[in-house]
This record gives sequence, C-alpha cells and structure tokens, in this order.
Amino acid sequence: MAQASDEQSPATIRPDEREQGTAFFKPQQQQGKQREKSDWIGLRGKTLWDWVSVLLLPLMIAAGSIWFSNQQSETSAHIALDQQQEATLKGYMDDIKELVLEKHLQTSQTGSQERTIARTLTLSALQQLDGDRKGRLIQYISNLGLLQKEHPIIGLSGADLSRANLSSFMLSRSLVYDVVRMSLRDANLSGADLTEADLMGADLQGAQLRGTDLRAANLTATNLEAVDLTDANVRPEQLSKVYSLKDTILPSGHVFPDRIWATIPGRDERCAVLNSEGQCYDLKLNQTNPAP
Repeated sequence: MAQASDEQSPATIRPDEREQGTAFFKPQQQQGKQREKSDWIGLRGKTLWDWVSVLLLPLMIAAGSIWFSNQQSETSAHIALDQQQEATLKGYMDDIKELVLEKHLQTSQTGSQERTIARTLTLSALQQLDGDRKGRLIQYISNLGLLQKEHPIIGLSGADLSRANLSSFMLSRSLVYDVVRMSLRDANLSGADLTEADLMGADLQGAQLRGTDLRAANLTATNLEAVDLTDANVRPEQLSKVYSLKDTILPSGHVFPDRIWATIPGRDERCAVLNSEGQCYDLKLNQTNPAP
C-alpha cells in the first residue's frame, strides 16, 4: 500500500469561484482608474459654475479683444479724418494767402480769374470741413476783408455752411451778406451780428440763433423750421415773411405760435408754412388755408 504523502495537494479552485473573485475587484480597479484619469486631466471635483467659467472665459477674452480692436480702428479713423480736415484747411489758407499777396486778390476786379479761383477753392473746402473748421475758414477770409458787405470779393451764394460754428466769438459784422439760397442747416449763429443781412431764401433749418441780432435782416422765404430764436433781436413783421415757422422757438423761448411774445401778422398755428406763392399751407391737411 502506497505511503500517503505528507504534503497536501493544493486546493483546486473552480472556474466559477475564480470569476466571482475577479468580479469583486473589477469595480474598485475601474473606479481607481477613473479617479486617476480625472485627476490627470483636472476634472475631479468640478462644479457647473467651474465648467461655465472654463467655457465662457475664452469667449469673453475673444469678444473683448474684438471690441478693443474696433475701438482702436474707430479712434484711428477719427484721428486720420481730423488730420485730413486740418490739412485741407491749412492748404486752403495758404492758397488764399498766396492769392492775396502775389495775385492781389483784394484789389482784383469783379469776374477776374483771381476771384473765380478764390471762390472755387472756398466752396470746395467748405464741402470737406466739419462745423468748427468751417467757422475758422469764414473767420479767416472775413479778417482779410474778403466778405465785404456790399461787394464781397469771395461770394458765398450756394456755399455749404451746414453745421458751421459761426457763433458770436468767431464772427464780425462783415460775416455774410450775399447768402441767398445758402445752406446754413444746423449752423451755430448764436449771438452773431446779422443786422441788415440778406438771408432771403436761406435754409436755416435747425440752426441756433440764440441772441442773434437780426434787425432789418431780410428773412423773406427763409426756412426757419426748428430754429432756436431765444432772445434773438427780430421783429414779428420780419417773421411774417419767412417760409417756415414749424417747430420754431420764438424769442420768448416758446415754440410757435406764441401770442404772449407777439402776434406775427398773417401767421398762426394754421399758417406755419407758406407755399411758393406766399399763401398759408397746412401740412396736416395738405391744403392751402386762408390767411388768419
């Protein structure tokens, strides 16, 4: 009989038991790996706000960069335009100075080549300049005696003086007397001395005429729509001949019509505008009204 071995055979593990043991360790191993992966890419413990911050921050930086770039572009464009207009004004002044000193513009004859060139240069420059520089241009040629009352050397009929800054500190009495059909829309004429000025047919819509002296000025067919005449020196009889008083602020500071200030002959709320024949025209009814 064979002698039994002192050593015991190792226990045999069935396949189903091996699978159960392995299954016990798998979830822990997977969780450990997931934690290691989350830690490695920095996602462990992230909240919704953290995610929003991570996603929005680059967008905010990009938007800020675009806005800053646009602001710089606008600023650069504004500076470039300002420099261009300043160069235009300086070039104009140099040209007029040359005409005065070398071509004797001030003593030239009516219709002469010198005057034609001066007028052409003036009208061209006014079309390119902003309001303040238009005022400086007018002041410059006025100081040179080129805007004489009776016979101006440089005629300004048809000139574009819209938005021009022609306030009292910039103007003298010799400002403009041949402004028939001139466009002075949105111009600043506050405090200017326009006594006996010929403003017949001038377009002054939206202009500032606060405290302006308009004594004996010709306002026939002048467009005074939305003009501010607060404290202006003007007679009711003068305003009776203007083309439009629609939304006009009268010298009293009140909008037309204002009988407290004065009664304007032939004009009331039904006659804010005159037609080409000088008859009252009702804009609301689109018809001609009899004079009040």
